[in-house]
Amino acid sequence: MKAILIDPNKQTIELVESTGKLDDIYRLTECRMIEMPIQYKNGDVMYCNEEGWLEWSEQNKQCGFKFPDWNYPILGKAIIFGSTRNGAETTCKSKVSDFSNIIWVDAEDMKKFGESIGIIY
Repeated sequence: MKAILIDPNKQTIELVESTGKLDDIYRLTECRMIEMPIQYKNGDVMYCNEEGWLEWSEQNKQCGFKFPDWNYPILGKAIIFGSTRNGAETTCKSKVSDFSNIIWVDAEDMKKFGESIGIIY
């Protein structure tokens, strides 16, 4: 199925092929635990790294992203799938062009954000 992968380190938004299975989501987002912070009106959902801030260090700095109407950035990669009524992943309805207003957040600004909310000391 088709999904949209957002990679803030490369500053890319691309359509990717995925099985939608958990191990494939982990592989694509390069994480071990996911969360779903966003559900779009069209039924699409965004998954990102639940443990991103726990893994952040001076040696493992990550970039992030946000959108104009968001209060906070997402750290690291995210992937967007469609979802069925029972919550299963399916091909996303969104298009890459729907995310053209993304705001890339570099590693230094992510660090400042983490410090401002007490995640990084």
